[in-house]
Amino acid sequence: MRSWILGLLVLAVPAMAQVEMTISEMQAVSPTSPDSSIHCGELVTVEGIALSSSEHFYSGSHSSFYLIDENGGDYSGVLVYHPDADVFDVYVGDRLRVTGTVSEYRTTSSGIVSNMTELVPGDASVDVEVIDYEQPLPEPVFVDMWYLDPVRHDEHVGERYEGMLMEIHDAVVVDISAPPSFRQFTVADPQGNRSIIRTAAYSLGTYGRPPLGSTFEVIKGVIYQVYGNYNVMPRDIDDLILAVGPPIISGTVVGPCGATSGDLISISTNLSDNTAIDEAFVYYRVNGGSFSEYPLVRDLSNPVLFTADLPAQPAGSLVEFYIYAMDDEGNPSYHPAEGAQATSFPALYVSDAMPATCAAIQLDTYPDGGSHLQCHEATLTGTITFGYSDFGFLPEDTFRNYLLADATGAGNAIYIYNNAGHAAYMDSLERGDRITVTGTVTEYNGLTELTNISAFTLLSSGNDSPATLSTIPALLADPEPWESVLVELADITVVDSLGYGEWLVRDDLNNELVLDNLGVWDVQLFAGAHMDFLRGAMTWNFGAWKIAPRQNDDFVNLTGVAQPVQPLRFTLDSASPNPFNPTTRIAYTLDAPAQVALSVFNVAGQRVATLVEGSQSAGSHSAVFDGAGLASGLYVARLDAQGQSAQMKLLLVK
Repeated sequence: MRSWILGLLVLAVPAMAQVEMTISEMQAVSPTSPDSSIHCGELVTVEGIALSSSEHFYSGSHSSFYLIDENGGDYSGVLVYHPDADVFDVYVGDRLRVTGTVSEYRTTSSGIVSNMTELVPGDASVDVEVIDYEQPLPEPVFVDMWYLDPVRHDEHVGERYEGMLMEIHDAVVVDISAPPSFRQFTVADPQGNRSIIRTAAYSLGTYGRPPLGSTFEVIKGVIYQVYGNYNVMPRDIDDLILAVGPPIISGTVVGPCGATSGDLISISTNLSDNTAIDEAFVYYRVNGGSFSEYPLVRDLSNPVLFTADLPAQPAGSLVEFYIYAMDDEGNPSYHPAEGAQATSFPALYVSDAMPATCAAIQLDTYPDGGSHLQCHEATLTGTITFGYSDFGFLPEDTFRNYLLADATGAGNAIYIYNNAGHAAYMDSLERGDRITVTGTVTEYNGLTELTNISAFTLLSSGNDSPATLSTIPALLADPEPWESVLVELADITVVDSLGYGEWLVRDDLNNELVLDNLGVWDVQLFAGAHMDFLRGAMTWNFGAWKIAPRQNDDFVNLTGVAQPVQPLRFTLDSASPNPFNPTTRIAYTLDAPAQVALSVFNVAGQRVATLVEGSQSAGSHSAVFDGAGLASGLYVARLDAQGQSAQMKLLLVK
């Protein structure tokens, strides 16, 4: 579960001798903090029934389960957590006696602080005692979604339900915009109150996100508080009870990634209904031809999973498909919703080729911008346009990022990710280095990359790496081909700071673009500043296209009269990207010269990396964190300087 949500676990040292109490007594909130236990830091013993097993919800490299008082009532549930993996041997229905320290798992979003109360045993083999087995669980408690609505998070009105088994009614899916890795969607009741549904259970790993408008009669689940929201986490498919209506189609996947002419085309999808699925088919076509029908077969081990293996197709085939399902009441559903009349379809490209140019990778894409050649090996020859110094790497860093171009213009560049675990390590390449490199085409958060580097050769150095002269309208009219391309824009004026090291800029016709902080430039910008030319790489970051200058020389003839300078503030500005895999750049600002320590910790409070340690000047700085050797999950960056401290949550998703 902790792999999908960000935060910081605050473990307090036991302040007093062990005290026996009920879970409700343990959960009693502090008068000064309406979502924190008054017993935080105390060593307590409670009894209850395991609401989930230790293998129920994904916990990354940690262990957890939910414990509930069989007598019910407000505040009668708690999350039992341990920072080590596989330390609990707990099953649903076990009656347990648990001794541990009361702690708060703290998360912050937009200044709103949330605390998930947890019980942390010291020695799980001793402090978690099984008293009895196969005990009945209390029935789920109905909760009005008003208590769970995220807009009311600062009132903490849902605190009484934290860690308990609840159910909500008449829930309609209204938002599926969260990143797929978050495994969540938002529902609303007839009054418009909203709740976040998080499918973090192992058994729901392929459930996906239901289409907008899907209606659930009942959703049951454990209440988990994170980022100011009281999320409902179903335990399995039986907790998602559909209302009367057509089947819901979700979690559709096509593979294999990197399909060749010898591969069967595998389709899998989830089909769920309030009664039963009567028939299900996948309709597919090749290179725009007629659709052919193929039956979907129910997986015997998963009642909602349906699969089909379509025939292998020749190289050069674009296989498009849609899903059809009908329930036993005669209600049909399609994915996409328009069926055969849809304007675009899920698709898979079949290729036996080994691409040799960036254009071959970048210009043939699916509707979401992903390359047709994802997962295929490619060998490219080109020139580095964004190098070791531009990214601000240090010799001790164990990974490298580069941008490579094999020609000027749209479609002729690619982002390279390389780490010490790859077969070949591209150390300290700079702008103008011409190389031949072999790796695998991947998609990461909307950005096409070459990674898993297996070989490279440095051909020469000091070559030109010219930027392509373009305009903001040309870039934004069809941005995907411009991904990772080094561009140059004329007559650019700074509009305003957007925070987190980003700025809004505008051309002389009032077209606007966001300036990103991917590089190591430290030009002091201000509203009204003008430059004859602005150079940078086009990149996709946090849901928007941006231009990323490399260093100060990419701001050509910067002029203008600055407004009165605002004092610098000590801030930990941003991590980009976040969530990340496996690298992210952490930006921060110092208000004065100082001895600085920038470190990363896991949720158990253990330091996993020291990024910066030493004296630095006032102003903007950044460092790169490489999580290649770490497990997926939650981490915290901490900045310390001259008695000041700041923290930032990070999410590593592999």
